[in-house]
Amino acid sequence: MKPSPELDKLVDGYLDGHLTSDELAALEDLLMSSDEARTAFWQRVHLHAGLRRLGRQAWGAKFAQSGAGSSTSPATVRSRLRASLSRHRAIWISCGINALLLFLLLFIRIFPNGIPGFQTESNGLFSWQGHYEPNSKVNGQKSTNEATVAVIRRVSDAKWPAGVAHRPGDSLASGKFVLESGRVEIELLSGVQMLIQGPAEMNLHSAMKTELALGTLRARVPKSAHGFCVALHGANVIDLGTEFGIDARKNGPAELHVFDGKVRVERLNGEVLPELKQKQAIEVAYNGQWREIPFREFPPIDDLAKAERESAKKRFAAWQAASARLANDPSVLVYYAFEPDPTNEKRLTNRAMRAQPESDGAIVSAEWEQGRWPGKYALEYRRPTDRVALELPGRYRTLTYSVWARFDAHPKRKYWGLFYSEPSNSGEAHWQLDENGGIVFGIRRGPAGYSSAISGSILTPATFGTWKHVVTTVDLDAGTVVHYTDGSLVGRFPASGLPSVFFGHSALGNFPNQAAEAYLGSEQDRTFYGRIDEFVLFNRALSPGEVQQLYEEGKP
Repeated sequence: MKPSPELDKLVDGYLDGHLTSDELAALEDLLMSSDEARTAFWQRVHLHAGLRRLGRQAWGAKFAQSGAGSSTSPATVRSRLRASLSRHRAIWISCGINALLLFLLLFIRIFPNGIPGFQTESNGLFSWQGHYEPNSKVNGQKSTNEATVAVIRRVSDAKWPAGVAHRPGDSLASGKFVLESGRVEIELLSGVQMLIQGPAEMNLHSAMKTELALGTLRARVPKSAHGFCVALHGANVIDLGTEFGIDARKNGPAELHVFDGKVRVERLNGEVLPELKQKQAIEVAYNGQWREIPFREFPPIDDLAKAERESAKKRFAAWQAASARLANDPSVLVYYAFEPDPTNEKRLTNRAMRAQPESDGAIVSAEWEQGRWPGKYALEYRRPTDRVALELPGRYRTLTYSVWARFDAHPKRKYWGLFYSEPSNSGEAHWQLDENGGIVFGIRRGPAGYSSAISGSILTPATFGTWKHVVTTVDLDAGTVVHYTDGSLVGRFPASGLPSVFFGHSALGNFPNQAAEAYLGSEQDRTFYGRIDEFVLFNRALSPGEVQQLYEEGKP
């Protein structure tokens, strides 16, 4: 596909947020009809996001180091920021890099209120400064311009090479695949299922061909993928409608065992060996020489699925025991275990031992679905009207928010909500994610506006559709706000001179009703998209060890 002015115009409009419904439909049609258009689109989006992220990090660090704290007035900080933005614009303009200028202008429009470590939502007041500690990059992922040939379905006790961290759901591009130990189930886009036992070294050529240099492989080939080939050092194994296994030794012979159907073996010199049928086996030497050997079984491909089901049962049982302990913790203000009330499907019972009656949740629009394990329930949020409404009296100086959530889609707006307190009060608190996937805790200081602590991104494309544990601890007396994900620290911020947190009419997964109605359909819409199956609100700040324990007891 040659460069398309139409595509460029539509992508510009998409990144700028100004597409009409007809233009958006036209962009979708282009992307659906062309691999090259999709590749160009994602390259632009990633470049756009990367430039914004680098700009936010660099400017945030600069202002944090330059003393935008309690001794610097808000007006001074605003003045410095404006001056910095003007200097950066001048540099880009003088260099004539129009594309980068466009992205910087987009950055200014999308982030008019702040940078990491400084955030405002109403009057331009910048406050907290601090650093954030983003998660380490998930390596081993394909880049956006590489064609996917396979997907990882399941993983068991896998050990990967340094810098690689494959997980279920990861896409694999053509190229080398190494597993140091453990087992992995891979599904090629041709429909071929492979169970790999480490140590293993493979080269994924395409959805119809892979090369095995080391390791044990069992393949199940559907009729639609007949002709699937596994290349060995001395021969090619070609499927003729079968399930077979190969045990390959490094620079040594490989064993081939047929469990069902038949296969054809072709030596590299072109010689075709007699077809192998069910319960037949041969050994193929490095030079292509072969001999018959006794047949033996390999572990079934469905082993991992069976083990996964058994593990899920054990994890669910362990979580139920931990859930009972949480319900009896006197420091818990709200504990939603997301178990349906048999007498009222719209009630979400607060199981905390000291629960206030009004703190039971009222389920609005959201629907019951499966949670982290079979038998565990969750609420699915997929409409702007979805939320859980509750009432929580009192003011608090110390808190811990904890949620297990599955993020299913990017909201394409400024924030997406986790938990919000009643609007228009000193001490009103917002717990949410920003458009880059950073955890945000914000508190209203009064007429002056909000102060917020923002972590680095906790989301990647690979994490959408997977369960994550998100925690924020707040200690206003000690002056700290700390963000965690999956038991690990991702951001620590100072928080001094702030009012106590006030909840009142609050909501989980969206703004409370009165605010949501006002912002519905605007960039201030805070709807969460995905599933939530556990929420805990403590009246104290948990320690890092306690946060880690919560994660270990609840991880799927």
